[in-house]
Amino acid sequence: MSSPYAASDASPYTISPPSTLAPLPPKDDVLSLRTGRIRNLGTAKIRSAINKHPRDGKVLLNTLGFDGDEQAHETHGGLDKAIMQYCSRHYQAWNEEAPGRAHLFQVGGFGENISSMHMNEDNVCIGDTFRLGPEAIIQVSLPRQPCFKLNHRFQYKRASSSSQNSGRTGWYYRVIKPGHVQVGDELQLEKRINPWWSVSRVQRILYHDTQNREALLELCQLPGLAEELVRLFTSRLTQGVEDMSGRLGAVPMEWRPFKLVQKTPLTPRICKFVFAEVDSDADQDVPLPPFPHVRLKFGPGFCYTRAYSVVSGDFGKFELGIARADNSRGGSRFLHQEAKVGDVFEVARGKSWSKLESTQDLQVTKHIFVIGGTGITAFMLTIKSLMDALASLEIHYAVRSRREAAYLDQLPSHCTTVQDLFMRTKLIAQCYEESHSGIGLSKLKLTL
Repeated sequence: MSSPYAASDASPYTISPPSTLAPLPPKDDVLSLRTGRIRNLGTAKIRSAINKHPRDGKVLLNTLGFDGDEQAHETHGGLDKAIMQYCSRHYQAWNEEAPGRAHLFQVGGFGENISSMHMNEDNVCIGDTFRLGPEAIIQVSLPRQPCFKLNHRFQYKRASSSSQNSGRTGWYYRVIKPGHVQVGDELQLEKRINPWWSVSRVQRILYHDTQNREALLELCQLPGLAEELVRLFTSRLTQGVEDMSGRLGAVPMEWRPFKLVQKTPLTPRICKFVFAEVDSDADQDVPLPPFPHVRLKFGPGFCYTRAYSVVSGDFGKFELGIARADNSRGGSRFLHQEAKVGDVFEVARGKSWSKLESTQDLQVTKHIFVIGGTGITAFMLTIKSLMDALASLEIHYAVRSRREAAYLDQLPSHCTTVQDLFMRTKLIAQCYEESHSGIGLSKLKLTL
């Protein structure tokens, strides 16, 4: 096999690389191929497709994953999460850490689609392209971020946090070329574009060295890294480190019934949804924190749970702007096609991601927002508050086209520019450079 390294494609590195390149993975084969349907997870009232079953013979792999595989949450699937792989050797470590659960800690336990013996987080890099069997080509996109469902899956309350801390998480692929796959097919590395950025090294920045600004800047431009992580790392540069506790541990939530009272199209892909609390005796004026969001349960048997940013209102009545996801197989499709005025949803208050410091405390002279697509919904309340305070604003709104620019009419026209989505990365770099110039962060606040 020719060298998989693609020197011409490698990005320039702005931080000191590790002492050695990530090792090349040994020749490996598909040990197990599994798919799963959505069902209750054990005795818990949690919907999940983590309990996957072995597949015999050839299984069709398309851009969204293997035929017959489902995800209970849109965030667990999509183009960048078409396949999840896990190293079978990790299960020995799990059984040593949490004995008495060998029937749970075995191949397939982590909900992986494919298992192999030798590939792991240390010898697999972001952007690695593999030939999977004779037909399919796949590319590594991001590490798996473990969530609290692992605690229920393995009946071990530290499963999610231990997975994150140990690095035994697994990783995802996007599909470059669809094809048929079966157990025994070879996984052959075709090309490596980020030889310094193994999955485990990305995990160190993701979970441990979380404020390494130089690494975050580099990862925001790392070829092959999933857009989900690019957005997360970009947000860290300006908003600080996100709260991971809700993902790792099942945080108790108070669910209340709300009725959908208005549903109005805003753009070809985005609808305005207004919800009002059913219980008129409940507090109607509970204030929302900065950058607020709520969680919705809806659909047949309340089978979908999704989190959305609040555009306006309070916890008694609020507005959401929701886009129909490309290739949606669940929540957003139901909301756009099936949900109707009068339907009752279950709603819980979300945990605020971060807090906006006051203008007085920061002595800010200008607030710069670089926003992409439906990300506008997360910032509308903050922008309106700053407008009321007569603060100096600069808003760069990146969308697919001007027709897709939801809420544009509510933004101050004199300081808002509408950009093509492809310009967003360039704008981020430019604004970041300005915010760290002689003006300094004490005078300029950049929000993405």
